[in-house]
Amino acid sequence: MAKLTILAASLAVFLVIIANTSAYRTTITTVEIDEDDSRQSKCRAQVQMQDLNQCEQFLKRAIQGQGYLTLERDSNRPDQPHLQQCCQQLRQLDDKCQCEGIFEVIREQQGELEGQEMQKMSQAASNLPAMCGLRARRCKIKSSEWF
Repeated sequence: MAKLTILAASLAVFLVIIANTSAYRTTITTVEIDEDDSRQSKCRAQVQMQDLNQCEQFLKRAIQGQGYLTLERDSNRPDQPHLQQCCQQLRQLDDKCQCEGIFEVIREQQGELEGQEMQKMSQAASNLPAMCGLRARRCKIKSSEWF
């Protein structure tokens, strides 16, 4: 009889443990963060905070024929002051955000410029990193995106 009582008590304890265990369920949710998306939004925020007006001025002068679109560094260039200040503005952005900054300058000109002017600006802009001696030597800017 004592064995039966111990068995019944053990069974009751076991049932209570099972009931309590099943009452508490843990749900784990994993969220994958796309590194490119987070970097891109970080870059957008950085670019919005950074004034890139000298890059805009340099690129506008370049398409108007008042600047050189060559990669050579020459202190006698008429566009040299704008180029130097543009480079300084770009260096204030993270290395991985500099092309995004250049792209934003072009995007802002989209309503003002047409066809060949936009194409010329895109070409000049893609070379800006090399002209400035930045880590990214060239930005991939497709002029076809603007037409």
